[in-house]
Amino acid sequence: MIGKKKQRTSNRCRLNAMCIFVAVLFLWTLLLYWSLYMFSQQEQRDGFAPVSSFDTVPENTNKCDKEFRRLTAENRHNLTLEDFRRSRAWVGNEKRFSKLFQKLSAKTNPVSAVVYGGSISMGHGLSDGSLKYLNELEKWMNTNFPLQSAKHKVYSRAGHGADMCYVAKRLMGMIDDIPAGQQIDMFILEFGVNDYQGQDHKIHLDHKTDVFFDGFQRLAICAEAVVRRLLETYPNAAIVFLEFQTAIMNRKTAQLLHLGVAQHYQIPVISYSETLFPGFYRLMSLLETFDYSRAANATVAPFPHGCSPCLAEHINKSFRDKGCKSLCVFMKRSGRNCNDNPPKGREHCYLPYFAHDAVHPSMIGHQIAKDLIVNAIAQVGHDLCSGEFPTDHVLPPTTWLGSPNQLDSMTNFVMVKDTMGVYSTQDPLVSTNHSKGFKLYGDQFAERKGWISTNEQGGDYVEFDVDLVDGCYDIVISILKSYEGMGVMTIDLLDKRTKSLINSVTEDGVWSPKISIPADVVLTNSKERKTCSGKCIVVVKTHPIVSGRNRNKVKIVSLAAQACAT
Repeated sequence: MIGKKKQRTSNRCRLNAMCIFVAVLFLWTLLLYWSLYMFSQQEQRDGFAPVSSFDTVPENTNKCDKEFRRLTAENRHNLTLEDFRRSRAWVGNEKRFSKLFQKLSAKTNPVSAVVYGGSISMGHGLSDGSLKYLNELEKWMNTNFPLQSAKHKVYSRAGHGADMCYVAKRLMGMIDDIPAGQQIDMFILEFGVNDYQGQDHKIHLDHKTDVFFDGFQRLAICAEAVVRRLLETYPNAAIVFLEFQTAIMNRKTAQLLHLGVAQHYQIPVISYSETLFPGFYRLMSLLETFDYSRAANATVAPFPHGCSPCLAEHINKSFRDKGCKSLCVFMKRSGRNCNDNPPKGREHCYLPYFAHDAVHPSMIGHQIAKDLIVNAIAQVGHDLCSGEFPTDHVLPPTTWLGSPNQLDSMTNFVMVKDTMGVYSTQDPLVSTNHSKGFKLYGDQFAERKGWISTNEQGGDYVEFDVDLVDGCYDIVISILKSYEGMGVMTIDLLDKRTKSLINSVTEDGVWSPKISIPADVVLTNSKERKTCSGKCIVVVKTHPIVSGRNRNKVKIVSLAAQACAT
């Protein structure tokens, strides 16, 4: 009896222990599901509900979420919640964004946006210019916020090779070019590629290029000058940096340069780079041991972060015959070894957001850029709908890098004369006198004109007049610089009245960065009182070819004057 009693007691203990275990497990599971439910509800309240076009709208979704999903329904490329979160590299102050959204939602007056950028914003390489992201953005505004008798408009102020200093010099002229009475509601600044010096579209040889390259501070001050002038001139307009990146791994992005300005002035930063390139790096890692090729028909990673077919039909005809550039090509241009001929059973991996080169986005890349801008606008709308209102935006009491006078002078050019159409307007740079060796033409692209001399013997000259009201002016000439084939020149600044020499500089068209772009040369020296009084002559004289070089090209692209900084 005693033995049986002990056995029954032991069984009851084991049963109780099991019951306790099952009860704890049940409670733990219940708590886990409750936590996940609360987390999902919090994400919806914060406007971070998944925005993939494959998602369905739950029955209990509130009106703010439904409107957010309506506005982002055109996300055609399966970007994830993580992708969109990364795209907001710096949120900044969203008061100006909220005014943009409120004007769109009112459906009373047309919204106008201006894009300042380089060849990416020009849609370089696309088969149809209307496929570029700014046209897609304009179409999105008119589709989702239609007006009865007007259209929302996105104005392009993009130019090949343009950087922030390019814009600063011409900023007020470009603003004056907008139709009279037209209120500007948003400015998009796209210079993530062009504001980083030390790169080339085809090859990059110097793998040790520093992030803080020569000219970093100058471009940063130009960016500050542009942002501050826009903030002052358009107190209600949204301003946003849109940051792209190239597939050449040694090339950095100017996002770091812009973030300093953005954080000081609380300007939002939307990063195409942060959205796509973590996936690009993962894809590289997965395919490195296979010479960056993929198994036949394998995507390796989810679209758009994986491999895809080459969509050559969307490439401009002039580039289409060369087809799409593969991941292997990009790696070779980044200095890595790669076999151009994948073995049997494997094939090239093409990136859906790059096509004909490593710099300019494909049609899909432009659509993704538009989706990122739309997501930022729609997110602000969701916040407003949810009763979350941003604080007022004010200018900080101090500047970031440049002094107030310096920043004002950088956007206060009183004369800019160009050899080629920059952005929407052009005041042509006309020579008053030149030798036979100097001619105005476009050497590689017809639209990229310049005053060019290629005479290997040197001795050619070209003269330009500066004719302004009497005052104090700094004179800036822009010359083409490259890493090969360029020549040396002497540039003299003369007083037009007395013909006396004010200042003289000698410039070499060859520099170390692996890129060919216009570079500014300041011909005056305010500290030494070597300035132009308003009536001056600029004379460019070429030197004989430097030993060891294959060409002696000198190219002048613009001449500008600004009031002396006080």
